[in-house]
Amino acid sequence: MKKRRLSGLTLVEVMVSLVIIVILISISSVVMITGMNVFSENAVMCAAQDDGNNIYNFIADKLSYANEIIISSEESEMSGDYPYSETIIIDKNHMALKRKGEEINIYSHDTLHGNTCEIRIEDISENKKCMSLKVIMSRNGKTVYVKKGLIALLNYDYSNKNYKIGTSENEKIITYSYLE
Repeated sequence: MKKRRLSGLTLVEVMVSLVIIVILISISSVVMITGMNVFSENAVMCAAQDDGNNIYNFIADKLSYANEIIISSEESEMSGDYPYSETIIIDKNHMALKRKGEEINIYSHDTLHGNTCEIRIEDISENKKCMSLKVIMSRNGKTVYVKKGLIALLNYDYSNKNYKIGTSENEKIITYSYLE
């Protein structure tokens, strides 16, 4: 009688195939983790860019039609020549608009996706009829987005010398007035 050989895999063949599978899984997991890290970094950058653009556009829209502008580290009173005035209160983690005694939150640390915002406003140029605005978005001390530009001051009253820029780096209060 002939002996029949049973077909199947030997222990060595099973072990080799398991080692190959483990190596393939580890390589693919490294690629996936790297891809997810790149995706999350890009998501943070996109969120910072969106937030920075929104803040820049908000301030630019408000100041481009202002008749008077006072930028300082304390709230200021306008001259009273213009019927409406608003105040923008800014620090690194919070921005609010104060209108007729009511404070409206524009952004806070939670709405900035963990980023901080720094706003720099430079002197108004009478010749160019504009001011420089720079919005810097940072995360963990690293700058992730910067937007800088000139704001055209369309209604600014250059005859009114009720204008100043404070030097406070931590907090800025922008008070401005407009006709309507």
